[in-house]
Amino acid sequence: MNLIHNSECCARCGFNQEYINVFSYTAPAAYARYAYSPEADGDCPRERPEQGILKACHDAGYMTSMGLVPTSMLQCLHDTNYGRGWVALHAAMNLMHDNIHPGKLAAWNTLATDKIDFGHCGMRDLGDYETFGDIQSCLRQKDTLDHCYPPIVSQRVALANSICEIIVSAVLVRSRLRQRDDGYHYKNPQALKETATFIESACNQFLSGLLPGPATLNHLQSLLGREDQEYREWLGRVAQVVLYWTALQPCESGFDQLTGGEYDPADCYLNHVKNNKCLSEMLYPYGAGKLLSEKNFLNIDDQLNLGAYNCTFPLISLMNGLTRMCTGVLKQLHRSGRR
Repeated sequence: MNLIHNSECCARCGFNQEYINVFSYTAPAAYARYAYSPEADGDCPRERPEQGILKACHDAGYMTSMGLVPTSMLQCLHDTNYGRGWVALHAAMNLMHDNIHPGKLAAWNTLATDKIDFGHCGMRDLGDYETFGDIQSCLRQKDTLDHCYPPIVSQRVALANSICEIIVSAVLVRSRLRQRDDGYHYKNPQALKETATFIESACNQFLSGLLPGPATLNHLQSLLGREDQEYREWLGRVAQVVLYWTALQPCESGFDQLTGGEYDPADCYLNHVKNNKCLSEMLYPYGAGKLLSEKNFLNIDDQLNLGAYNCTFPLISLMNGLTRMCTGVLKQLHRSGRR
């Protein structure tokens, strides 16, 4: 419900008292359901929430096109208890780093993604935004700075940060929705295909809201500037890494209920670190993770982080693509005079 105080109209009409215009709307019950929760009934209980995530991406893109920038699609993006939310382009907002990659995302499939703006019907909270030109939240964390660049540049970095966070958030919510499926595995061709399709769709839904164009245009590939083979190879790598890092791990509830089959759930990164003292050689052939142990991936409450302490956020291929996509977006907005 939206309440708007109106006194000017009262004076024109000769009334002696002020009044309030009341605008109300209704929404289906599914509006309130978080998109990591499957439907209770039906043959495809995860289809509607997954479509809701994609609709939310389009909603966020459309809002951004009007200068209303969503900045807290996940709970972890506006941490008010410690004064430090997770910031996708954190390293670009201080003077201590020479790259753009963030660190681990704590409690990624529990606390970090519990209260979210992704619902079964699309975006759940249209009022949770900052206006372009006055984006403050990501620039005023404990270890980010609002004076690394001139103000106009800082605002463009903040906009790029928001875009990255929206897409990463969509991918993580979808991963939380799907990770209890049998076959959600980095070696499963079907899971790889579905995950790649979702990531591409999430980006294109956002971009179609932000930069409307021909329905046949693959916004993402166009902004990345890659030929078909190179683009598909990148998208396949992103899907594989997402599946590897977001599959259920042995320390998590529900892992023992996975049936296994052709793709063994025990073929996962925590077991690789525990048994082989490194990450998957198929994905990381140069012995990545040799100095890690299982405890490096858990917070003090034994909740799983996405990435290890003092290490880079592991979805590096996704972040590399998103930053390149954002570069293209900012160029287009600048040429059009909108930013």
